[in-house]
Amino acid sequence: MTLTLKEAEERLALLTEAFELAGMISQAKAPAPVTAAGAPRGVTGTHIERMAAGSRATRSPELHGNGGGSAVTITAALAARGIVPGAPLRNSTELGELMAETLRQLGPDGSTGRRQKLVAKATWDLPPERQLGLDTEINTAKLNAVCGITAPRVSKHDGSLTASGGVCLPLSIDYSVPTWSTADRPLRDNLPAFQATRGGVSFVTPPDVGVPSLQGTASGAGTSVTVWTEATDANPAGALKPVWQVACGTVQTVYVDAIPTRVEFGNMQSRFAPEQIASNTEQAIAISAREAELNLLTHMYNASNQILASKYLGATRDLLASVDLVREGYLHSHRIPRTAAMTAVFPAWAMGVIRSDMARELAHDNAGSQNSLAISDSQIADWFDTRGINVIWTLDGLKAGTYGNGGSAIPNQFFPLATPGAEPQWPGQTSDGAFVLSWLLFVEGSFQFLDGGRLDLGVVRDSVLDATNDYETFIETFESVAFRGVEVYQVQSTILPNGASAATSTATYHE
Repeated sequence: MTLTLKEAEERLALLTEAFELAGMISQAKAPAPVTAAGAPRGVTGTHIERMAAGSRATRSPELHGNGGGSAVTITAALAARGIVPGAPLRNSTELGELMAETLRQLGPDGSTGRRQKLVAKATWDLPPERQLGLDTEINTAKLNAVCGITAPRVSKHDGSLTASGGVCLPLSIDYSVPTWSTADRPLRDNLPAFQATRGGVSFVTPPDVGVPSLQGTASGAGTSVTVWTEATDANPAGALKPVWQVACGTVQTVYVDAIPTRVEFGNMQSRFAPEQIASNTEQAIAISAREAELNLLTHMYNASNQILASKYLGATRDLLASVDLVREGYLHSHRIPRTAAMTAVFPAWAMGVIRSDMARELAHDNAGSQNSLAISDSQIADWFDTRGINVIWTLDGLKAGTYGNGGSAIPNQFFPLATPGAEPQWPGQTSDGAFVLSWLLFVEGSFQFLDGGRLDLGVVRDSVLDATNDYETFIETFESVAFRGVEVYQVQSTILPNGASAATSTATYHE
């Protein structure tokens, strides 16, 4: 038999690979399952090793640790001794049998062209929750379960969904439109609420405790009391016991505000892209929630008296020390029992300020009960709870301006939309310097949410909209907040999250 040079090279390559396979099998102590789990990317070696090290999809994050994820299956493409075509190969010995059978079938037949014969095929199958089909709703649910805003956190070491290799067939279409914003309203939900069926409420401003004569010039309720000594009683000399003549209280009237939300869609858009309609509607509801929360916050700030707290140490210590100081002053000046619960209103990003400040503390091993590099939200809440203060963490912050009484303006209390290439700064911060964090403090129950109901007209059509083949959705809420307390503090704290403590700071103490 005469072989061409090309045929000899091809047979030599096949025999070499077969001998490699035989060598690998003879050196193995026991047949090993043919899987890709133990072969890292980039491995070179025998045919089996190269197949096992082939590119595969990243494992499902939620299946890590229990053998889940993308599984590799190698199935026979032809029959051999004890092997049925299409059956999974159980070990490398069976793959060797198939390879030997293939070499026998590739005996000389007189042809000069390149001959190839499929021995086995490897398939990489993801679990059902990672397989996308033609049902858009099912696809959306599967994607949201892994990539949505409510999906469990995934270790950065494991990665997320990846793709490799070329795909020659039409891809599955995902019509879903993710929405990341939330319509949560923590400020409204943490205030005592009352239904304003008549569009508002009228009430009398409550009297304050006033100042008694032994603290200075009597005022308010303080004019109703004095000290009448025995000497005065023996010789009044014109002295009179005081009396507080109570005048009618000032009537305050608070009307609810309307928060309308209108969104216009095209009829064809609604018919053929319902996912976009749903996504944009959710965004409209989220921005409506932000507008409504800011409206309540503005009313509350406008009813406040300003207090300015200067920087002394790091942000955490300064904030907590200021909380202690202003709380004590509030309770004492109005003679409120120490058991009374108080409420503070902070922007939610203040928790990030506290965490950053704690992370920059003087280095220590974090081996105790508190790890300064892993301060949780609940720990921060506990620090305030220990001081008798319930905190409302708002998702929204006021724009720069002057609110309430005192004449001191605050900078923006919110993060603007990111600018590419810009240096990150806390709201109101410039050049990495100290900045103002504004927050409220009052006795719990001082503010009451007025719920005037909701007007939901759903879909709105008229001749103008019909002329352009459009329609609107319309929602309107009626709400406001009534200040029924004696005083609310607007504390403007100048802070810097640099981790400074009294031992590391050379500043002179002041408030």
